[in-house]
Amino acid sequence: MKSHFTILLLLSSFAIFAQRFDIVSAAFEGEVIPVTGEVFIDVPKKSIALNINNKEMTINKMTFKKGDVGELLCFKESIEVKQRFKFSPNKDKTGDLRKVSHIMTYTTVRGFSNKRAEFIYHLIKKGNF
Repeated sequence: MKSHFTILLLLSSFAIFAQRFDIVSAAFEGEVIPVTGEVFIDVPKKSIALNINNKEMTINKMTFKKGDVGELLCFKESIEVKQRFKFSPNKDKTGDLRKVSHIMTYTTVRGFSNKRAEFIYHLIKKGNF
């Protein structure tokens, strides 16, 4: 019995540091775009793995910060590009966003040109891993 409790405690503490989401749609320049994929946030390894429309991308050596209530802010900056992720709970539970649990805002800024792109992804939280 004691070992079952220890395993349960270990799994629940790991769930705090790793989150997995399904991507159900995205918004770019005000238009909703059909997108599929998933996002995996691994805080202990300081990484985010994205699989969007069968294209995989892993970003390592991220900086994580807590934002407002329920928000997670993630940063990765280099000379060429600044990448920022913001994970927020969905507060708009109407229409197409009714089943969406979180909103991920992904912003990139190119270093020398300051060209900025922002995508908003609608996520549904999966079971914790």
